Amino acid sequence: MFTQSHLLRGLRRYFLCTLAGPRLRRILAMLTRTETREDACRSSPQSYAAILRIYAHALEKSVHSPRFDPNRGKDRANSLERLLSNTSLTAHIDGETLGWAQEMLAAYRARVACPTELTTAARASPRPNLNASAIYEFIRQRRSVRHFEEQELRVHDLSHAIEFMRCAPTSCHRQAVKAFLSVTPETARRAHALCVGRSGFGDFIPAFVSIAADLNAYSFPDEAFLPFVDAGICAAFFLLGCHANNLAATLMAWSVSDEDRDRKLHELLSIPAYYAVAVNCVVGVPKSVAPPNPRKPLDHWFSVV
Repeated sequence: MFTQSHLLRGLRRYFLCTLAGPRLRRILAMLTRTETREDACRSSPQSYAAILRIYAHALEKSVHSPRFDPNRGKDRANSLERLLSNTSLTAHIDGETLGWAQEMLAAYRARVACPTELTTAARASPRPNLNASAIYEFIRQRRSVRHFEEQELRVHDLSHAIEFMRCAPTSCHRQAVKAFLSVTPETARRAHALCVGRSGFGDFIPAFVSIAADLNAYSFPDEAFLPFVDAGICAAFFLLGCHANNLAATLMAWSVSDEDRDRKLHELLSIPAYYAVAVNCVVGVPKSVAPPNPRKPLDHWFSVV
């Protein structure tokens, strides 16, 4: 039976292992932070870009709402305008983030001028003519594979799957998740050796991918676990991208990593210290694929109130 002591032991293990060392210190700092978002954005270009995206996302929701309230986004619009006017900060931000923030600010100002006019972007757009049953069957057939053809991959082969990852939703449209990868089998083998749950794999590891989140983009107590949520969603899209491109990807547990293994993986894949690894994947051309495992019944997956 699951008891409170099980929960406490689990939480203790989580904080001692998953958030060991620098990660724990970083999240504890987030939990005790008292500065404002605008103060925080000055700490790094990544933090500044995240604040721009958070404010632009808030305006986007207002702009696209059929029940537009000009007062709801007024403070965010003024803050965003003030940040965009700081050329010493904007000089270090990518053009896509700046362009989107400027576009949302302009759209909000236009909606204030004409509150009843719904923007073109907010109107319903035609959906592709896709068969829901075929999509479901495609997803159902995806499997974790541990035996791969001795066929080396190119970065180009994985870039198609990363395109899927780019389409994943992230909190406030931050897009602060990145895949750090190696298609060199020896490096992939060494990275794989740092993970737990390695049993059942063949000798050949074609490619290894670490999906990590930039902690600079998550600065406050209510965001402490968002890096791992965003990275997990991106990982799911990456898996489907591999499946769609006739590759197999298997997730490797990283939640029980210790500080030493975390440091070694960062060094091996040249992952900056401010990125937190959420999950790893082994990728290759499948040699053999087992049939899908049975799933728990549908009513196990939801509850109605």
